[in-house]
Amino acid sequence: MSDDGCSGEDGPCENRIELPKNLSVVQRRRLLAAVGSGSSVALAGCVGLFEFGDQPAQRQDDDEEENGDEDEDNGDTEDEDEDEGPFEIAYLLEDDDGGTIEVPEDENLLEAGEAEDWELPYQCREGFCGQCMSRIDGDGSELVEMTNNDVDELDDDAIEDGYVLTCTGEPRGAFELEVGAHVDDEDEGASYEIEYLLEDGESQTVEVPEDENLLEAGEDEGLELPYQCRSGNCGQCTSRVDGDGSELVEMTENNVDELDDETVEDGYILTCTGKPRDEFELSVGDQPDA
Repeated sequence: MSDDGCSGEDGPCENRIELPKNLSVVQRRRLLAAVGSGSSVALAGCVGLFEFGDQPAQRQDDDEEENGDEDEDNGDTEDEDEDEGPFEIAYLLEDDDGGTIEVPEDENLLEAGEAEDWELPYQCREGFCGQCMSRIDGDGSELVEMTNNDVDELDDDAIEDGYVLTCTGEPRGAFELEVGAHVDDEDEGASYEIEYLLEDGESQTVEVPEDENLLEAGEDEGLELPYQCRSGNCGQCTSRVDGDGSELVEMTENNVDELDDETVEDGYILTCTGKPRDEFELSVGDQPDA
């Protein structure tokens, strides 16, 4: 047998064994002896020589991959550090109080403000009632993370417009916070001061929104006003304004025969369906035939 593991009178073996160059002399001899003896156990043990020879390169590759992962992790950590708080939040309160404070990313805006002894609106503290709703000067979906939001009015569009809940909202950037701003505030129309002249000689001025009828607005203030049907049919709530009723009041329904166009122009209106369009005095219970 030759040193390379082949023997025979006809020349070199066709199945010539190419030994790894990184094997020592002892390892080469063991491998050749195993091939010559045909021992499967010995051969299996020698196969480990090949694996052993390849291990350093594989280990080096693994080390390079691990080092690469560590570099990526370090890069991610640096990026995260850039986005971590605390963030400067400017609290704009209704009484012109407030100021700018640093709020950590894991603290909600309500508690952070309360820590400064500011009186901020709230009720449930769980994201259900909407009493703490406020507005930031940016996209609420990007600058604030709310851990809970069960307020119907606070949909995706409202949040993108900047409306958030301070009780569950944690900052993800710096912004101004208009405390107490509610999404319904944008929908509020005009309101007018109406002086109710009551039948007992008393009077009371009530601020009535343009979308609320005069009867309900007065009742909300505890006034006892005449009514029956509440739908513009009976005429029991008829009262008189000090001006042209067709200009000062919009009645959503009027099925009272006595209240024709001329009578309405004289100031007679129905409080149950009449909504103000300007300020005026209202003589409660004043009927056309009185």
